[in-house]
Amino acid sequence: MFRLYYLTIHMTYMLVKHMRLLRELQILDPRLSYVKQMEIVYDKPKAFMREWIGLTGSTVSIHQYGRLDAGPVIYVHPKLKLLDLALILGHLDKTASFFAEPRVFRYPLIKQWLNKMGVIKKGGDQKANLEQIEEYIRKGQSFILSEDDGIDYHSLSKRLDAPIVPVETAGTEEMIKGILFKRLKAVDLDLTIHPAYVSKEKKQFRA
Repeated sequence: MFRLYYLTIHMTYMLVKHMRLLRELQILDPRLSYVKQMEIVYDKPKAFMREWIGLTGSTVSIHQYGRLDAGPVIYVHPKLKLLDLALILGHLDKTASFFAEPRVFRYPLIKQWLNKMGVIKKGGDQKANLEQIEEYIRKGQSFILSEDDGIDYHSLSKRLDAPIVPVETAGTEEMIKGILFKRLKAVDLDLTIHPAYVSKEKKQFRA
């Protein structure tokens, strides 16, 4: 329980610490490509996710099958939860936007970071969400989806010629235990990145 409280305090501290950085990110050089801008924006959040997991005492094993070429991809997880998302975000080679619960947008500082990262509020208009995802992918930004998001990612992949990359995580369900009093455990985490493909009907994509 103490470890969980410590990490909560650490997370709050890091958010406040990066307020200045967030202001600097508002004036990124417009001559940079959208992809390069997003790499700069995601640099600290990705490092923070890796640091957060490291502070739990957990170890991460990454299993990647196949090679990803340059360009955006659609990452798909069977059932994405917060800890799965933290693991994936911190350890992917590419930057990728994602869906977030509406409640996290209530906090001004977090909301600013999420907006800058191209995060979409979960539960909104499905058509509008799909259009936003398409816009990001066309600009070169990858996106992380969960099977239960209700997005037809096969159709999206074929329409935009963006590879689908299935990802799986293991061990995250063991990190937080307890009903009344939550406690954080050090566990062995696995991130599996499967070969990319464009659609069910097409053969494997440059794996």
